[in-house]
Amino acid sequence: MIETKNIYFKYKNGPDFRFPDISLKSSEDLLISGPSGIGKTTLLHLLGLLLSAKEGSLIINNTETSTLSEKEKDIFRGKHIGIVFQKPGFIQSLSVLENIEAKLFFSKSSATSNRIDEILERLEISHLKHKNVLQLSEGQKQRLSIAVAMINKPSVILADEPTSHLDDSNSENVILLLKEVAGAANANLVLITHDKRINSKFDKILTL
Repeated sequence: MIETKNIYFKYKNGPDFRFPDISLKSSEDLLISGPSGIGKTTLLHLLGLLLSAKEGSLIINNTETSTLSEKEKDIFRGKHIGIVFQKPGFIQSLSVLENIEAKLFFSKSSATSNRIDEILERLEISHLKHKNVLQLSEGQKQRLSIAVAMINKPSVILADEPTSHLDDSNSENVILLLKEVAGAANANLVLITHDKRINSKFDKILTL
């Protein structure tokens, strides 16, 4: 579950944002839409504990995250939050499997080989397990990004503009895939976009 109240953030020598409150029960999805520059990515980074609000409350799974230290936030994020970035950053010298193992190492988490095989199979990239990430297509890289975000069975999945460079067919496939993996994990899916094609896929929409 996610609950925010009176979230306010200001960049040093930059814009400031005050965001509407959010309340999501377990497994509920939310689409956050709005034009570029309105603060969508900032809000996503606040929900992912990559930024800290200047004011307000952010509760995830009954934990008030604003009171956590930076180290505690890193640990909490590794255990409870998966992030699908718009431009995923992989270690290019490593294979698909090694990139997943690196995620587990840096988040100080663990997953069995069965869990890794399960998520790769679900995302239909198990046959690429030992391929170098440089050999993947853009669509395969996107699926790997989802795998990395999902590997720890997070209760919150955040996705940053996952359809921005996709045609209609692939855009729909990615949204359905994200909703499928989130639903299977009973996780909240929060997706930000300015892509109006996918509005119909979400019951809850927050427009900034």
